[in-house]
Amino acid sequence: MSFIKEEIITTCLLYMKTHGLLDEGWCVKVSNSKKTLGLTEYDTKTIKISKYCYYVENCIVDTILHEIAHVIAGYENAHNEVWKDVALDIGCSGNVCADW
Repeated sequence: MSFIKEEIITTCLLYMKTHGLLDEGWCVKVSNSKKTLGLTEYDTKTIKISKYCYYVENCIVDTILHEIAHVIAGYENAHNEVWKDVALDIGCSGNVCADW
């Protein structure tokens, strides 16, 4: 496993544990996506983080928290105010798109 992938997975698992997602059966995968830095797959309980987050300052943790906020807020809340409140409450910037 590459250093980048290992660092992203380790970091994500730490935050997922902190917010109780591991106890609910959620897992993490690292993607090669250049279009989407993070993705929440509710049907498979998977958070996907792009390996390209590694190359953007402050991107890994904020993207992880962004996706965790989706899990906590629920699918129906997408990027609405409920999601944003959760995101800010757990330490995410609340940004919907990253500049990269």
